[in-house]
Amino acid sequence: MPECPNKAKCPLFPLFRMSENLTFWQSLYCDGRYERCERFKLSSAGVRPDLDLLPNGSRLPKSAMNLEAKAAAEGAAGSDGAGAETVEEA
Repeated sequence: MPECPNKAKCPLFPLFRMSENLTFWQSLYCDGRYERCERFKLSSAGVRPDLDLLPNGSRLPKSAMNLEAKAAAEGAAGSDGAGAETVEEA
């Protein structure tokens, strides 16, 4: 299956690689049926997805936000800036 064309700039992709518990997202969406990914759909429509939006449309729990922020920062450092956003605590 083809890879997602947004894989290199998606701020969640580094997070998926950092956690064995999240690798299923990568195999299911990034390396598989990316056209079903809610993040891909929004990006294709010209809308930047929220950082906590998962490929299935659910949201990351607040407990994962620190790990996500770290992954987003690492992803933004190696991308065109499409993933550069700040995560604010509620």
